[in-house]
Amino acid sequence: MKRTALLLFLSAGLLLHAATPEKVNLLNRGKMYIAPTVIENGASMYVQHAVRCDSVAHITLNGVLKIGGSFIQDSKAHVFATGSNGYTTSTGKLVFTSSQKVARHITTTNFNSFNRGTQYIAFPHIVIETTDTIVMPARMGIDALSVKRNHIDSTGFFLLKSDITGTLVYDASLRITGTGSSTALVDAGAVIVEQYMGAYRGGNQLFPFATPYHNTQLSGYFAGNWVRQVHRDDMQHSAYVLGNKPAATGSNVINLDQYVINARDKLSAGTAYLIQPRPAGFDYGTLQATGGLALTGAEASLYDQNKFTFNGNVYTLPAYQEQLFADDALFTHTFPAATPVTGTLNWVIGNSYSAPLSIDSIRKEIEISALVFAPYIYIYSLGTTSYQAVSLSGDGISPPYAFDEIPAKSVFMIRVSRNQTGSNFPAASFTIGKKHLRHGNLSHNLLRASAADSNRDIGFRITPEENSNIYDLTAIGLRQKASLSSDTYDIPKIYTTAQEGFQLYTNDAGSSKLSANGIPLDADSVLMGFKPQAGEMSYALTVSQKNEGELWLKDLKTDAIIDLLQTPFYSFTGTGSDAENRFIVYLKEPERLVTASVSPVNTNSDISVNFSGDRLTVSGLCAADINARVYIYETTGKAIFSDIISHYPQQEFNTAIPTNVYIVSIRGQRNFNSKVIK
Repeated sequence: MKRTALLLFLSAGLLLHAATPEKVNLLNRGKMYIAPTVIENGASMYVQHAVRCDSVAHITLNGVLKIGGSFIQDSKAHVFATGSNGYTTSTGKLVFTSSQKVARHITTTNFNSFNRGTQYIAFPHIVIETTDTIVMPARMGIDALSVKRNHIDSTGFFLLKSDITGTLVYDASLRITGTGSSTALVDAGAVIVEQYMGAYRGGNQLFPFATPYHNTQLSGYFAGNWVRQVHRDDMQHSAYVLGNKPAATGSNVINLDQYVINARDKLSAGTAYLIQPRPAGFDYGTLQATGGLALTGAEASLYDQNKFTFNGNVYTLPAYQEQLFADDALFTHTFPAATPVTGTLNWVIGNSYSAPLSIDSIRKEIEISALVFAPYIYIYSLGTTSYQAVSLSGDGISPPYAFDEIPAKSVFMIRVSRNQTGSNFPAASFTIGKKHLRHGNLSHNLLRASAADSNRDIGFRITPEENSNIYDLTAIGLRQKASLSSDTYDIPKIYTTAQEGFQLYTNDAGSSKLSANGIPLDADSVLMGFKPQAGEMSYALTVSQKNEGELWLKDLKTDAIIDLLQTPFYSFTGTGSDAENRFIVYLKEPERLVTASVSPVNTNSDISVNFSGDRLTVSGLCAADINARVYIYETTGKAIFSDIISHYPQQEFNTAIPTNVYIVSIRGQRNFNSKVIK
């Protein structure tokens, strides 16, 4: 590095020293301004090796910073200065240069305290001047005004990872904050996106998917699986929000126009797709033997994937460059004045951005719109078996666990009410786009508990015993002005009679199926329905409440009666032929229930459990317990840990959870549950 360059760095308040031949520490104790003046190698600043940015303030980069290695953040700040909207105020370029034929990383030093919702890196323009892969780990979040390549030989790219850490699944979060079209902001092929789906396999549920690419991604990625498209008409209305329009030939037949059949068909950004994957371990060779998979043509074993890497190489189809979706608007629709409306409009949208959308930001957009919307939003994300309703009103009833973001590549729905001003729509537009993007910090399969309020809300979550990442939710809320029949607190369930997946719901007095059910404060009971999936499966039902009161559950199939305050979970078996009216939720304790009460779990006295630090020890195990599942529940009923017993007579599990009282439950040939203090 030339001496003139070093003098500039020192005058800007920057201490530069080489800690090792492979690492340079940038210690910024105040403001650091990199000017646009070109000094060396076409850059205001050039660092040959890996950079560790230990900043307590922020960098303004209006020049060019070239990096020959990786970029490491100290988890304390955005690194680069941001404005009130959270976007970078820098206008310069960060250039990844020097091909080392290795994977280079944008990463952070301390993931344990990292919160990408506030500690993402706010890069300005990113330029790829290398053939290396620049890896962004699944928990990282970065901004970029644009991502461009500066030469035909610059074939490197950003790889947005999607991985499971322990039991939690994350996707790398990338916001393109420059304004304009996708092609103007991101060079085709410059960003590769992964999607991890292995945690959600099991059963026959549909997986929501919104392509992160702008009309380039081929449907052939999902060859051998069923891919449904949710269609929209000229008013953006989706009549069949699960893409399951029945054919005229029979109620159990799905019309072919609901499926994406040709492997060369391009998926469209902003469109909702629902994928029904084959079961894990399915022999795709059986499809090839009958003429299936002829277009994609790969070896049968390659189709059984838990992680999809969208890089333009789709089995044996011709490779191509995929164009990341980065348009200013994800969804937009304009109603001319005096447009008649005959019913509620379902706007089903795929979040094709590579970062989550803020529900609160969309709520504010709805509030200022001239249109009238239903006071809730539906989210269909990985793991769920149906759309989950989130109330947008202050007195609404929310699911047992809070949603505050719509994950990237997932599907959501908002509803335009037919109750507009007069009998017609006003002249109005509605747009969802970049301004609603955020860097969410939750993993996809970790549902945050709702905050307490003055009302009593009871939430139910149901999962298969074999995989707690697959779930459905329903909620009951006690409100002073609610009624047993339909009222403004009720949120309809997006319900299907088809046999994929399973669904949990409550019923009002008129037998409407509800995602959230508002009932009077003095109500005695609520009917709760459950639709199992086809075949036999074991399920776990857990409960959480705000402001506790009496709570009992009766299983009408087995006559089991459970005090949910004492045991906030229940295991049972369901088959596709079961009557759907399976449960009664009692909010008071009738005398006739006291003597009939039975425990849902046979506590096995041979088994014992105890905590020591961050380790749970289970003793007294035998061969019959192999492959049984161990759960740890909070006393609210929220499951926070799950693992499999693999050996006996004793097994230890790593459980980094706070000091508290927990319920440890074992489900297998021998069942067990016990309250334990950590």
